[in-house]
Amino acid sequence: MKILYIILFITISFSNITISQDLTAEQIYEKVNKTVVVILSYDDNNKLISQGSGVVYDDKGYVVTNYHVLGEGIRVEIRHYGDIIKDVKIIGIDINKDILILKVSENIFPAINIADISKLKIGQRIYAIGSPLGLENSISEGIIGGLRYFDDIGREFIQITASISPGSSGGAVVNSLGELIGISTLTYKEGQNLNFAIKFSDIQNIKIESLASSDIEINTLFLKGNTELDKGNYLDAINYYTEYINTKIKGKVYYTSDLSPVFNNRGVAYSLLKKYDKAIEDFNKAKSLDKKNFNAFYNLGLAFYYYYNYPVVYDACIEYFTEAIKLNPYYQQAYYNRGLMYAKKNKCYDAKKDFYKAIELDPSYENELKPIIESCK
Repeated sequence: MKILYIILFITISFSNITISQDLTAEQIYEKVNKTVVVILSYDDNNKLISQGSGVVYDDKGYVVTNYHVLGEGIRVEIRHYGDIIKDVKIIGIDINKDILILKVSENIFPAINIADISKLKIGQRIYAIGSPLGLENSISEGIIGGLRYFDDIGREFIQITASISPGSSGGAVVNSLGELIGISTLTYKEGQNLNFAIKFSDIQNIKIESLASSDIEINTLFLKGNTELDKGNYLDAINYYTEYINTKIKGKVYYTSDLSPVFNNRGVAYSLLKKYDKAIEDFNKAKSLDKKNFNAFYNLGLAFYYYYNYPVVYDACIEYFTEAIKLNPYYQQAYYNRGLMYAKKNKCYDAKKDFYKAIELDPSYENELKPIIESCK
């Protein structure tokens, strides 16, 4: 009888365990299709200037897409298989991370399920659903090819092999259970099938507020600054960033954290012009406005090194890189540069530890760092 009770207990216990099972592409599409929409951006002349994709991620009617889908537009509409939603409010913007949050009335669309972002793994199967070239809600399949931080633009992405084309921007990237891990954002034309998505954890950090059309117009100054920075027109970028900062401060309607990425990016422009004293001033301002801006700490470490470039500042550089790593443990470039600082101080154990971590996060560093590791004794 005792044995029977044990068997019965085990049976009951295991009956309460739910085992997640991967869905087929057909099941994924059926589950996600109604949550992915087309985003239409219009200028002040009511002219359609761009089109992208978006994802309904909250029962309140919140829709996320890329900021560049709005671009220099002032209003958006949402389309889903012939249905047009004109009453769309812009309630969240992060130009630096290329995120735009919209709101429609509740219960128009179902919300997508959200994945546990901490469980992302390289090699994990994913699906992208968006509207490339206007082909509404097309699905493509792939894997996570890497978790990348790009130093030149100061942003972190999920690298994916699923296809992305113009119009896919802002579309859903989901795991094999149909849960949202991020949104499609860009592709590298120079590389074959090198596509990237923004993690949903970045989307969760966007402030939700009602934005007037004047606020949206002001934000285009930041967008123009980023565009000129990408083009290498650093003086033009500085002018746009400065105009944005002055306009925000004059109007006295801003969050201090809103200005942090602008000061950071202006500091990058100054650094690229080798005006490191001005860059250091801007990076210090950026980190004081937002203690979680790891880009500002990292860039401060670089600027200190290039501006002063003598051993007494190596400890300061290490301190700034360390702060950046604390805020973003996947920041491979910070490990790389902190390792170089340790190597310059002949702290080979610490240097090798950082170099191996950088290689773990980005294997492309191996060929470059292997000789340095071998020479550090």
